[in-house]
Amino acid sequence: MPSGVYKRPLRLCSVEGCNEKYFAKGLCKNHYFEQYNQDNKERLFEYRKQYQQKNKKRIAKLKKQYYQDNKEYFKKTNKQWKLKNKKHHSEQRKKYGQDNKDKISKYQKKYRKYYYNTTNGKAIRGASRHNRRAIAKSLTKEIIQRVYEDNIKKYGVLTCYLCGKPITKNDDSLDHSTPLARKGSNNYGNLGVAHIICNCRKNTKTLEEWQVFKNGITYQKIGRGL
Repeated sequence: MPSGVYKRPLRLCSVEGCNEKYFAKGLCKNHYFEQYNQDNKERLFEYRKQYQQKNKKRIAKLKKQYYQDNKEYFKKTNKQWKLKNKKHHSEQRKKYGQDNKDKISKYQKKYRKYYYNTTNGKAIRGASRHNRRAIAKSLTKEIIQRVYEDNIKKYGVLTCYLCGKPITKNDDSLDHSTPLARKGSNNYGNLGVAHIICNCRKNTKTLEEWQVFKNGITYQKIGRGL
């Protein structure tokens, strides 16, 4: 070293146990910015808020791209979270349904109106009606009457075999324990009387799947859906 040149000693972070190089105000780079973020929480929050409002489209595009690039990871983690937090998840769904009844019903109407007019929607409805007409040939008045009579004999009054509550105000429907869409039949043993809403909720589930589903989830009526 040339004479007269002073070598400054190496300074380290003042945080106990941290041996990182000094950056500013007695702290290393990581600890300095950590302290800065804590001291300027409100100002940074406002800045982020303004940035998000100005760059909504860009942020949405980046989020969408990130989700597409990591789809499998998101599906896996979401599934794991739902299995671990079944009660919390069902409570969230129930609360959201209660707080957004109007919004959900509007969305459902809009979706049905849009989907029913698409070529795919028309084709599916046409195929479904054709299949039902073909299968319904084996369903006779005698079988339906027997199902209703045996239901009244068993419960005393006409009762929904899915929820166990009495049926009033012509709110009855004929349900298939194993749905026609799942290769069910119109035989007497596969039929039961149910509320229209219960029938809609059961949808294409078998009776066994419905019982498991019913015990695991609390329902909230939103129109005629879940």
